[in-house]
Amino acid sequence: MTVGVTEKYKKNMIEASKVIIECDGNIKKAALKMHLPYNTIWKRWDRAKQEGIVNNGQLSDIEIKNDKKNTGEIWKETITDEERVIETTDIRITTVEDAVKKANIDTDVWEVIKVVVNGWDVSAKFGEEGNYKWSTKQNYQLKVWLKRRIPKFAEEFFDNFIKRAKKFVPRYKRIKRIPPQNPHLLVLSMPDSHFGMQAWHKETGEDYDTEIASDIYMNAGIELLNRASGYVIDKIILVVGNDLFHANDSTNLTPKSKNELDIDGRMAKVFEEVATSHIKLIKHLLPVAPVELIWIKGNHDPESSWYLAKYLEGFYTNCEDVTVNTLPAPQKHIKYGINLLAWTHGDEEKHRDLPALMAGKWPKDWATTKHREWQLGHFHKKKEMWTVIGDELGAGVRVRIIPSLTTKDYWHTNKGYMSIRSAEAFLYSKDKGYTGHFAVNVFDGKIS
Repeated sequence: MTVGVTEKYKKNMIEASKVIIECDGNIKKAALKMHLPYNTIWKRWDRAKQEGIVNNGQLSDIEIKNDKKNTGEIWKETITDEERVIETTDIRITTVEDAVKKANIDTDVWEVIKVVVNGWDVSAKFGEEGNYKWSTKQNYQLKVWLKRRIPKFAEEFFDNFIKRAKKFVPRYKRIKRIPPQNPHLLVLSMPDSHFGMQAWHKETGEDYDTEIASDIYMNAGIELLNRASGYVIDKIILVVGNDLFHANDSTNLTPKSKNELDIDGRMAKVFEEVATSHIKLIKHLLPVAPVELIWIKGNHDPESSWYLAKYLEGFYTNCEDVTVNTLPAPQKHIKYGINLLAWTHGDEEKHRDLPALMAGKWPKDWATTKHREWQLGHFHKKKEMWTVIGDELGAGVRVRIIPSLTTKDYWHTNKGYMSIRSAEAFLYSKDKGYTGHFAVNVFDGKIS
């Protein structure tokens, strides 16, 4: 490099050259895009050619490699094990989605937690040489913070745990099953059980604690299975997470709002009870059909329920009849015959956007199915709606909000919230779609 050219000016030359190349060599258009005078951009472009940064109208091979490192004033990315920060003043990056796409970030692994947009005015002479005019342009900066949905240390710990577990946990014999005629999928959906919540009947009208939650959860699952016994079932889905735990950790605060929670017992006690309840319930399910556990992050238990799912993955690592989906993606789906079924907790997405989200995330499965639906928790009540994707397509998508088995805590009682306590199981035929569903209710603390 010629003596006198600073590293900062080199970055400016590279930035100007990139924009000019994107504008097909049109310096005037590049100047307008960068909100800088024409003469400034022309000088940077001319100097870049003198320094060998640009050859034959393109960035040199060396600078292309350097560009991939995302260094420079227009684009900066900071990465740690748990957090990523994107900073850009590039006017071509106008949305969070644009920034995430350019950084090639997997949004199933990372979630946006904070966004800041700054703007400021710049006054200068713009235009071609000899025809400058004073004008004011607005520059801006977009800054995006992301964090891992699941901490990296936890992923590494449980991955090693599962590898070790293969050597020590029992090896289950594969259950021999005769391929059934007219098979059905059974989905057990019991969200928002809130294990570990404490409720006192003198305040809330009903008692609730970890032991009561376990008893109700187990009995509800078994009773729903019994009510489906008249159908031939070749697969069972058990949705776990979805505010399975009332608390995420020993602070006993909600993860985002930091509201204080009424808790029954220490986290270790609650975790042990939840794990035992699921192992007992799966023992009832396995003789009927293979079981797939699908973990869905809740707003109360985004990490604690994932730990439980990974624990169960390790426990059943030598059991071919049990699979566990612990991917950090906030939305999950399966394709069963002509059915496309998806799950999410329901506290983040706009519900009317879910059908379009389904079509966009899983286009191949969308194209080969006829019955499509979402199942959500979070609201502790039953609600259902149909959404049509375009009048011409007529592709109706059912969005179900599943009720909860849990009672009200003091906060919900104080707000006057009321809902019927229940859980539901859904049946789907491979070639006929949705067949029907069963429900169990909780009255006076018992399943009926």
